[in-house]
Amino acid sequence: MDKYHLVIDCSYWQQALGFGEFKEYVEGIIPRSTYGTWKDLKFREHVKEAVDFGYDHIATFAWFRPMQDVKAQISAVRAQLEDTPVNFVLADIEESSRLSGDMFPRYSPDQLNDLVWQFVSGLETLGVNVGIYTRSTWVDSYCPKLVTWMYRYPVWLASYPFAKGRLYMSWRQMLDNYAPKTFSPYYVKTWGFPKTDTDAWQFSGDKFVLPGIYQSESRTTLTPIDLDFVSDRFFTLMTIRDTDVPIPDPISYIKYRCMAAWGMKIRVAPRADAVDTGLRISYMREFKVYEETKADGYTWGRIDTNQWTALNWSVKI
Repeated sequence: MDKYHLVIDCSYWQQALGFGEFKEYVEGIIPRSTYGTWKDLKFREHVKEAVDFGYDHIATFAWFRPMQDVKAQISAVRAQLEDTPVNFVLADIEESSRLSGDMFPRYSPDQLNDLVWQFVSGLETLGVNVGIYTRSTWVDSYCPKLVTWMYRYPVWLASYPFAKGRLYMSWRQMLDNYAPKTFSPYYVKTWGFPKTDTDAWQFSGDKFVLPGIYQSESRTTLTPIDLDFVSDRFFTLMTIRDTDVPIPDPISYIKYRCMAAWGMKIRVAPRADAVDTGLRISYMREFKVYEETKADGYTWGRIDTNQWTALNWSVKI
């Protein structure tokens, strides 16, 4: 698209990136640094590999969780940015609940607006460029006051003009046949700001499965990736400070095997009363545990972002 740059945003869900398979088409990357207070285990690795492959336009997004302490979340972002050249942080604003996701009880619009402001303005104290990622429908439903001040910052909106279902194709096919030909994120009728005031548009969701985006470190299975068109101004803000990026620490884990005949429940927190995700670790399946803690008479293992399982029905391998 003329005047706009194609970038990708990624996270722990994209375990490996084959930059050589998409460098011809993708001009920059925006890896996730934090999810609330949780530090994305792939952030530094994604940044380092991008720098090593010659990318000099890299930003990051920090997912804001209103139910967690704002200062602790900002501290987590600070720790992730340390010794990296990333100089542009997007506050990812898309949760409204005191629990998780969009569950009740929700914060009131005024409460949520205040918390979002604390987070966004707090990120500025880190001495980096700051922007906001959200959706016009989310703002309209949960935090309408956000629109009155969010355009003080670069704004990145999400909306997906595609039917459900994943498509597997080449980058060239995606750009020629599916990528939007005009910059047109969705706005609710009451938005009141010109489309030209928005600097970036996440247009794909989990629609496209493209070469070089891998689900695991083994690079055997491809996984969807978020695609974005960003303005010249946004792209310039993504310019990194230098290229002295430290080698990321290896991600330590312990491997277990599920011994429960009916599978092991996965919860959103290490507590017996925490929300059941509905996901299960199947019998005899091997899985990695990145953190352990004790609560409610169980030993809990963190297997992913906000995914915990009681290890009593497993064995170390």
